[in-house]
This record gives sequence, structure tokens and C-alpha cells, in this order.
Amino acid sequence: MPPPLCTYCQQFDVRKLFLDSQEQKPTLQSTNLTGLQFADQEWQAGLPTFYRHQKSLSDLQASAKNGCQLCSLIWELWSASPYANLAVDQAIDQAGKGQLFIGTSSSNISKGQSPSIIVTQRPENESPRTLCNLEIFASPNSKPRQECKWVGRPVSSNPSAADCQEIARAWYSECMENHTTCKATQVFRRPTRLINVGHGESFHDPILELDTTNQGTAPFAALSYCWGGQSDFILTKDLVGQLTTGIPLNKWPGTLRDAIIITRSLHIQYLWIDALCIFQDSKEDWFAEAARMRDVYSGAAITILASNSTSTGAGVLKERIKNVDLPTCEIPWGVEGLETVSVRSASLVLSNTAYDNPLQKRGWTLQEGLLSPRTLSFCNDQLVWECASLREDECGHKFLLDHKYDSKDLLHKSAPKSRNKALAQDFVFNLMYYEASAERKLSRFGLGPKYISSWMEQMEDSLGVNPYDRWGDIVSEFSRRSLTQDMDMLPALAGIARAFAAITKDVYVVGMWKMELINQLCWSKWSQAEFEYQGKGPDRFLLTKPKTYRAPSWSWAGFNGGVVRMSAVPTSGSTPLLSITTILKVVVEPNDTDEFGQVKHAYLDVKGTVLPLDNLKQNYWEHWKHREDYPEDARLDYPRVITSGVDTKEEDKPWYGLMDFVQNQLNTNIDVAFEFEQQHIPHPGQKFGALLLVLTEGVDSARQDDDIVGQANMMLVETTGNTPTEYRRIGIIAFQRPGFPMEQIDPEIKFKESKNIKLFSGKDRTEFEMRFPEYVLEYGAWMDVAKYRPKRTTIRLV
Repeated sequence: MPPPLCTYCQQFDVRKLFLDSQEQKPTLQSTNLTGLQFADQEWQAGLPTFYRHQKSLSDLQASAKNGCQLCSLIWELWSASPYANLAVDQAIDQAGKGQLFIGTSSSNISKGQSPSIIVTQRPENESPRTLCNLEIFASPNSKPRQECKWVGRPVSSNPSAADCQEIARAWYSECMENHTTCKATQVFRRPTRLINVGHGESFHDPILELDTTNQGTAPFAALSYCWGGQSDFILTKDLVGQLTTGIPLNKWPGTLRDAIIITRSLHIQYLWIDALCIFQDSKEDWFAEAARMRDVYSGAAITILASNSTSTGAGVLKERIKNVDLPTCEIPWGVEGLETVSVRSASLVLSNTAYDNPLQKRGWTLQEGLLSPRTLSFCNDQLVWECASLREDECGHKFLLDHKYDSKDLLHKSAPKSRNKALAQDFVFNLMYYEASAERKLSRFGLGPKYISSWMEQMEDSLGVNPYDRWGDIVSEFSRRSLTQDMDMLPALAGIARAFAAITKDVYVVGMWKMELINQLCWSKWSQAEFEYQGKGPDRFLLTKPKTYRAPSWSWAGFNGGVVRMSAVPTSGSTPLLSITTILKVVVEPNDTDEFGQVKHAYLDVKGTVLPLDNLKQNYWEHWKHREDYPEDARLDYPRVITSGVDTKEEDKPWYGLMDFVQNQLNTNIDVAFEFEQQHIPHPGQKFGALLLVLTEGVDSARQDDDIVGQANMMLVETTGNTPTEYRRIGIIAFQRPGFPMEQIDPEIKFKESKNIKLFSGKDRTEFEMRFPEYVLEYGAWMDVAKYRPKRTTIRLV
């Protein structure tokens, strides 16, 4: 019996829409696809006005009430949309501009995107309104799926269904047998211990095997999940006897039990679970096995991501509540109507379903997923597969990543496919590292490079992606996640760091890299999630400082909270350098033998320009009047000038402008103040300063214009009280070369000449402050650095 459809929906030929859309000629668009490298991507145009549907939303609503299934689906989705507005809807209908169209969206072919069906209103001379996005699906072997690659799959209401198991096995088999890129990751290095889940047609109770390192290279699965719940079901000296003899499957916590069932369904005999393969009551074993984490996950044939599970006992193979009552309808596939397809909302977007879950909020799981050559995610509403060659969900969406933190291209695709290629890559990277080291040594004598070193671009050319940009993306994502233990900050990232070191041949330095250390020392933390203020003026920070020493002040890992932005330094090799701090010595003492894990002590000896500052605490906001007494324009998010309090008659005082800029940043910039609150430790006679990390100025040869550009990146430091030359970091600031407004500052003034300019004084300065308060201090700081730069000095950063 054909589905109840109105006349408009009966005449809508979805088959012709999709087949015609497939025939659209692709166009090339230059898009940022691989880090800094631009690449041309193929886009396929859609057919948004393919079919004229109902004449208005009121007609659509009436048809839905009369029982048309497709109209009901469209109306239901639009009514639930946050953009639905009854007054606007009625106004468009009354103006006779409410015609509905059904068509397809454009799609990114380079990323493997499929177009969706879009229902729009397109009033004349106005922007179109998208009422909803739809997609069609049919059974795996149906004619529609054979005719069109964009027809999706049904999604089961339970991941334990036979269809789900079959899809997962098909993904795994396809990758193992046919993915050329993934074949380099088929050497399964066995960890110390594994759980034998059985094989064949009959399965025994799962057994923990204590030493599997010498038992060949049979594939094993690994589990990534959220701890919690049954905390006593872990490997200890008390439980090891039961685990090695076998515990019945029905006695296992839900998430671990389901992981065993999934492993068996993939026809894999062994499973690695951290809680049961690392002695949890042995500090020595934990440190030893944590150092092997990279080998475990990168050596696993597949990693099962329990994305829909909130604890050890919550389980994975449970009913998907969202999918039980998911609204759908059937429509004919073609005018003959011999076949039908189902229509559903296209809101099941892969990027959301894969990452909007409890697992992605946990710090440890980032490296577990990234290091794994293949992952199978059990999300709240569907399965998601990812390997170095394919990313696909249960719906049938195939979607390549934007080479961001969660892409496997660098850690897996970049692995050399032969010994000769590996040796050649090692030679090139070692040569680049030698050149960078030589540049640093010359800079000790004031003979630094004329441009920011271009080894990043060279690595990008070799690997197809900038590894240091990728590291910044990973650290940023990692910093968004939570850790139960403060001291896990560096160990939870150690596996990825070890993999990066193997690729780049660089030296790891407490969350950063030696070749890029000056750039990466310019990290900052976006503190919005950690800061709270009410009413007028700043009120308080929400701070949770580490209980014990975790990292030096100059490392982003040194204090809690905030989202890390790794560097604000212009990284173009075509920007002329005027000054750069020299790293003289790097000392990192690990807590144990793992150089990528916990740190006992670390310091840097650097040589650079340190500009002295007044006591930053003296005019800090905690000395303001009570916030209720402050006017509205003193709110923290409102641009204003809060200076050091130096009298304007003393403008000839060295670094007057810089001091004003720094104090203003400290009192008005949430990020700068957030770090200061975390890092500052007062002592009698304390001194403050600004270490000039990087200073660039000149014509950037990569730009199309001849404008002079420039930037100063400075680390705010304070003495520790131990020795006169020992400092800790308390913040980071950056400011641009003067160039705006044009009528006030000539953009052609070179840095060396700017020392002869007097920047706004008296009435002119007052008027300019009122018009551009956020600019005048920045320009004053730039001029000060140009006028008065002390000789380089050596200090120690701890």
C-alpha cells in the first residue's frame, strides 16, 4: 500500500533529484585543508530549486493535518526549529512570498560529503530560509542504494542488533584487506598483558594472560571508556588470581562486558583494558605501562570507543532512546513507484554524534583515539568508524576530516612505507634540526636569523601537514577536557608526544618542542570557562591550583583551567626578525625514566631583552573600589583605559607606554588576568619585567602589498626571591606595529625611526584615548620598545 502523500509529494521525483545532482559539474575552491597549506577542493553545486512544493507554510500545515507524511515531517521539523517565528511566517505568507522549494544542497566532494535534501523558502530580493534538511535511506542491498551513492542506511534502535554487528565487521574487514594507506599499521605489537576473550564458535570465561609479549603478533582490540562505578573491578594483587583463572562474563561490569562481546563479534581473540592490564596498586607498574601507552593503542588492530557510556558499569550495548521514535516517512523512488525510500532528518551529523558524548570530555581518551589506527565508536545514536582512509557512520555518511586535532593523517598516514623512505626522511629532519640548532647558537652573539626559521614549512612540504600546528590543535583540545588526577596532565598526553617525537625527531620539553620553543612559549589560555563575574566590574576567579608541582611556570601544563592557544607569533618565514630570545639551556628532570611523563623539576636559561616594569600588584583590580560603586563602563568586557597611574608629565620616563599597556592588559584582559592570578607568588622586594621573546618588523615578502608589518611578543615575569636572576612567568602579551588610524601614524615609519616620534601628548592624547582607548596604549608600548631596549641579559625561568 503506497504511503499517504498529498498531490505535491506524490509528484516529487526524489530519484531524478539525486541523479541530476550527481551530474552537476564540480568546481574548485581554494580552502585551508592541510594546516597552513592551501589546497583546491572540489565542490558540487546543489539544485536548491529543483521542485516547487507547497505555496506557503499555512498550506504545508494544512496538508500535514490532512495526513500527508512528508508534509508532516517537514512541518514537525520546522516547528521545532529555533528559527521558526510565527509572525515572520505569517508575514511571508500574506505577502505571497511563501513558496516552498525542495532541492539539494552543495557538497564538498574532496571531503566525501553527501548533499542533503533542503526545503527552503526563497522570497524575492530576500535571503532564502532553510526550513529543514532531510536525507533518504534504504536497506543495504536495495535498488536505490545501488543506483545512487548518496542513499543512506537505516539506523538501528540498539547497537547489539545483527545489522550493527554486520556493518562493524564490514568496516574492519574492508580496512584490513583493501586500505593501502592503513596496511602500514597492521603490525600488532603486543602489550605486557591481554584478556583472552576466546575464539571460534564457543567462548570460555575471559582470562587475563599476564605475559603476552612473546606470543606472536595476533591482533588485539583495545577499549577506551570512562572510569567510574565499580572501582573495585581492577587489577590488583588481590584480584589477579580470579582474573587469571576466569570470571564469568555476567559478573563483569556492563561496559567491560559489552566490550568483550564486541571484540568477539569482530572475530578478535584478545582485548586490552587499562584497569585490568595494569596493576592499579603498583606505582612502579603504572609508570612502566603508562610509558608504553603509545605502543598499546597504536599497536591495537582496533580501539572500541565506549562513547555512550558514562561509567564502568553503564554498558555500551543498550537501547538508543533517540532512535526509537525518530520521525520518518516513505516516498516513492522514481515516478513508477516500484521502490520506496525512507526520509529522515539530516540532523544526525557525524561531527556531532561522534564528539558530543561523555568520552570526549575525558583527557585520557584523546590520545587513546588518536593513536589508534582504527576506532569503532558506540555513540548515543549510531556507530562511527574511523581509520586513516575512511570516516563513516552507521547512517552511511562518508566524511573526511579537516586535518584538525582528531585526524589520523599525521600519526598514521605520514609513516614511511619503506625502510629507504624512512631513512631519507630521518636524514632530512635531522639536517633541519641541525640548522635550527646552529641558528640558536649564533643568536647568542647577536647574530640571529633575519627571518623566522622556515623548518615548519619544510616539514609541511615533506609530511603534507604542519606537525607543530597540529600539536597546537591537539593541546588546545586536550586542555578542554577533564582529568581526575592533577598529575595526569603530562602522562595523559605522553603517548601522542612520543609519536610526534618519532616523526619530527624533535626534543620534547614539558608539553612543547625544542625546535619551536620560542614560538610555543607564547602560549596563552582562554579562560572564559573558568572565570566568573557578576554585575559591574570583575568579582572573582574560580581557581583550582595544582596540589603539587606539575610543570614549570613557562609551560601551559603548569596550572589548571583555560583552553590553550599555543602561539601568537607570526610563523611566516618571510617576516623579518628584529629580535628573538636565545634559549641557552633546557633542563627537564622527569619523575621517573619516562621523558614524556611527569616532571620533577625544569628550567630554562635564556638570553634576551628584559624591560623592567613597576609593581604590577600596586594598580591591580583587587585594589579598586567595590564593584557596586563602579560605573557601567567599568565592566570587564567593556574596552577602557586603566593605566599604571604614572603622571602624563613623566612621558619621557622609559617604558611609560609599555607599563600602561601591561597594566591595562592585566586589568581588562580576562586571559592575562587569569594567568596572573594562577602564577603570581609575592615576596618582599619583588621585581617585575617583560621579556621580549620575538620582535618582527618589515615588509612581508609573502604579502601582495608593500605595507610594513610587525609584532612584539613579550612574556611577563617576576622574580622568585631565590636569586636575582631567577624568574617565573606570570603572563603573555602581544601588540602590533602602529598602522591605524592612518591620519595619526604613518604606516611607512620603520621601527628604528619610530624612536624619534613622540606619540600623542597632552590634549591630543586625551582626545585619542576617548576615541580609541584600546589602540593608543598598544601604540605607546610599541614606541617604547623601539626607543628604549636594554642590552640582552641572561635569566633563568623556572
